[in-house]
Amino acid sequence: MLNMRILLKGALFGAVGLLPYLYLPLSSCLNVARWTWGDQTSISGFLTHLFRSEYGTFDLVSADRALCRV
Repeated sequence: MLNMRILLKGALFGAVGLLPYLYLPLSSCLNVARWTWGDQTSISGFLTHLFRSEYGTFDLVSADRALCRV
């Protein structure tokens, strides 16, 4: 069974892993981000970035390229 200490460590490391997503809207609102893709100053802009709506897919590689033989 999971120990409470292990569960807390997992929650802490999970929260640290999400810190870049906290940085995106903050840096966009403060105009300190040099290179940003899209508009993360609003919730809809942030969700567009998070869900990759500008790309149209969750795939990182197109199916045509994945099936190519080397």
